[in-house]
Order: sequence, then structure tokens, then C-alpha cells
Amino acid sequence: MWFWYALLSAAISAVSVIINKHILKKVHVPLLTWSLFAFPLPLLFWLSFKDGIPNINGLFLLGTAGSALSFVLAKSFTLHSIKNNLLSKIYPLVSFSVFFTYIFGLIFLSETIKLSAFLGLLLILMGGYILNAENAKESILIPFKLLFFEKGSLIFLIAMVLSSITSVFDKIGLTNVVPSNPSIVLFTENTFMTVLLTGYLTHKHKNWVNEIKNNFWLLLLASLVYMTLVIVAFLGFISGPVALVIGVKKVEILLVMILSLFIFKDKPAKHSVAAAIFMLSGIVLTKL
Repeated sequence: MWFWYALLSAAISAVSVIINKHILKKVHVPLLTWSLFAFPLPLLFWLSFKDGIPNINGLFLLGTAGSALSFVLAKSFTLHSIKNNLLSKIYPLVSFSVFFTYIFGLIFLSETIKLSAFLGLLLILMGGYILNAENAKESILIPFKLLFFEKGSLIFLIAMVLSSITSVFDKIGLTNVVPSNPSIVLFTENTFMTVLLTGYLTHKHKNWVNEIKNNFWLLLLASLVYMTLVIVAFLGFISGPVALVIGVKKVEILLVMILSLFIFKDKPAKHSVAAAIFMLSGIVLTKL
């Protein structure tokens, strides 16, 4: 079932990106991020405890706290790249987070995958890289060159590694709750994130509560879509290797491109067809 969960999460993620793109015309990034974590908490609380109190252990707390912390660090390093105007040039490298996820899954979760699935991941990685390079309007090799000539680009590489570690922590949390309950994992992680972001917004953005009131329904919609996306992805983590789920989910890049074509009339880049073929072929191989 992991494959279908991953594919569904990619589709939901594409919708989430389009919604968030629209909302960001009205609110700033930290406020949207806070809303994605905070708004679903009441519903997640009910989903977590409606059948009783699940059994958890120390590894559950390690997984959820580790996921929240590594996510915050990854986000901070990414914002540092934005501040130094490097992100647009090195963003194509984000596709390689799949590779890091595979390595960490192998080391910490003992997850192995078939050769055909590994080749599929490589094709998805290549397709995603080409699409991102086109969108950044950069030469295919520029991001790699910057790794050697721009120290700041290494910070983005660290952010990718931390993002991959986040997924591993997620699975540690998911596999240490009985009965299996992805809602309580997301509830715990979102609670950590909400507390951290509330402190940040209170300190940095004095008018953030009014912004929420003025955009409440849009933010609520975005948060519910995001909650659904993460729970579906978590179901994939539970039933299959993390690297494969993350790899198939990367197809969201292709789906966003298609949705943008129909909704925003954004014409696809010239290498989009080749990238699409790579990614679709990769999906087939991961399913074999």
C-alpha cells in the first residue's frame, strides 16, 4: 500500500502548493507555517485519543521531538540561503534529499530496497533535478559548481540532510505507538512546532493575530489540506521504506507544473517533457 499512499500524498501536496502560493500573496511565510501546524491541533487531538490513550515509549518521544527539532533547523538553514540570495541557484539540489533519505533509512531503520526500486529513485531524482534547474533558470551544472565555490551553498546541503533526517525521525515515532496511529505523531510534532513558532511570531510580528483573523478561512483550508497530506504520507512510511515514499512523493513537482499550466497558465520549461519521462519511468520501476 505504501506506493498508493505516496502517490496520493504527491497529488495532495501539489494541491497544497497551489493553495499556499495563493495565500502567500496575502500573508507572510512564518504566519502560514504557524497556521499549517496550529489549526489542525483540535482535530488531531480528537483523532489521536478517540479510541483511548495509545501506548507510547521513549523512542516515540525521541522520534517526534527529533523530527520537530531537525525540521526547525532545516527551515532555518534554508532561510539563511534565501537571505544570501543563493536559494534560486542551488534549489535543484533539493531533489537529492531522496538519496540522503535512502542512506539514513538504511543506517538507522535497516530499510533495504530492490535494485529496480533504487533505479526508479535515481530516475525520479534526475527528473526532479531537471525540472528544478529549469525553474531556477540556471545551467544544469551550476548548483554543483556552487557547492565548491560558495560556502553558503553548503548550508543548504546541510538543510537537505536535516530534512532527510526528519523523515527518519518521523518513522521512529510512527513505529513506536500501539496501536498504529499517525494522528498522534502529527499532533505531538505540530504541538512542538506551534509552541516554537508562537514564540517567534510574538517576538517578530506584533500584528500576526490580526492577520490570522483577516485570512482565517483560507488558512484553515490550507491547514486541513496539509494535515491530510502528512497523514497520508505517514501511512506510507508505516507500510513501506521511507526513501521510496519520499521518492514517489517528489512527483509533486511534476503535478504542480501541470496544475500551474491549467490554473495560472504557466508554460512548462523546455526540458519538462524529458523530466516527466524520467519521473514517470521512475515511478513504474519503484512499483515493480
